[in-house]
Amino acid sequence: MSRRISRKRLLAASLAVVVLAGAVLLLADRTVSRAGTGHIFTEATNLPKADLALVLGTSPRFKGKLNPESSLDPVDNGRLRAASRPSG
Repeated sequence: MSRRISRKRLLAASLAVVVLAGAVLLLADRTVSRAGTGHIFTEATNLPKADLALVLGTSPRFKGKLNPESSLDPVDNGRLRAASRPSG
């Protein structure tokens, strides 16, 4: 005997999956936002002194090819200067 799932049940199950996935994404977003609080700096003068820095978004190459979105503009140059300033 084959048992068919009614359209209503299928729709309800699909809606439940979408709502659950949305809740998981929202929870993940909130968790990452809370974890990053106090660790994102928009001014180089606010950076803590450190011997090592990870500078994101400044690579002129991506997967071995020139990255058309990276031209080391003044913002990127500022990031690199801030990261390379001597600590102490």
